[in-house]
Amino acid sequence: MSRSENRDSTRIGDQPALRTSRGATWLIVGGLLAALSIGLLVALDALQPPVGLIGAAVLFVLYMLMVVAVLAIPVRRAKLVTLAGLMVAMAVVALVFVVAINVAEWSAVR
Repeated sequence: MSRSENRDSTRIGDQPALRTSRGATWLIVGGLLAALSIGLLVALDALQPPVGLIGAAVLFVLYMLMVVAVLAIPVRRAKLVTLAGLMVAMAVVALVFVVAINVAEWSAVR
């Protein structure tokens, strides 16, 4: 049996997106996530002025790091794992900032 036949397709590390992609798909999906998240945080900036813009700036920096990773990391696996990690970080950062704005608004109401 070859090594590719022994792969367990249920393991996260064995997914094709982390083995065969060149990174363009990660950039497209990351760009969509960034655009939606930045748009939401800019809209929520009206409720908590500095927080929304700071979150949008952090997301923009994380997306730029994704672009740099595609261009700078030559090893495919390392590049793809880095892109996956940065995308997870973008989702977590967006969620943290939206929740922070929500908590601040709810505490101001009470």
